[in-house]
Amino acid sequence: MRSLLYYPVRVNLNFTCFVLFAILCIPFSSAGQKKYSLNAILSIKAINKTFVSKSKDDTTWRTYLGSIKDDKHRTIYYIIKEFNKIQAAVTWHGHSNVYFFNAYKKVVARVDVGLPENLPVQLENNTIYFPDDKNTGQVSGVKISRSLPKAICIRPDWCEEVIFYLHRPYK
Repeated sequence: MRSLLYYPVRVNLNFTCFVLFAILCIPFSSAGQKKYSLNAILSIKAINKTFVSKSKDDTTWRTYLGSIKDDKHRTIYYIIKEFNKIQAAVTWHGHSNVYFFNAYKKVVARVDVGLPENLPVQLENNTIYFPDDKNTGQVSGVKISRSLPKAICIRPDWCEEVIFYLHRPYK
């Protein structure tokens, strides 16, 4: 009786070529689409420029709003707004967030504003402006200082909790 090692293994050359081709092509399938990470956007610092990243299952829109500065014009926070839609089976789910980064470009806080219509429209003089829910063209502003508040009110009747990462900065 001969062992199994004696018998030569036949390889289907077409299948092997297909597998090698697939393995080589998978990393390049999204090569034409740029992926903009939060840190990459902070490096570019193009105020109010929207960066779009797409894949088969999601699309992300990120906009750098600017920075919060202290009295000596030193940056305290960088702010990016983001809307992300993700496909789950046949439906899409969306997430709308505002990210706060410290001067070292590390995320220190995030605010989930619920809907893309609630994302801020402008940052000016350390005040973040949110659109009115009735589309009247009015905006409500939230002044940001060195210490972030526990909640941010995007309208007089709607406040969202600030989610802090690791610790509450500068308190």
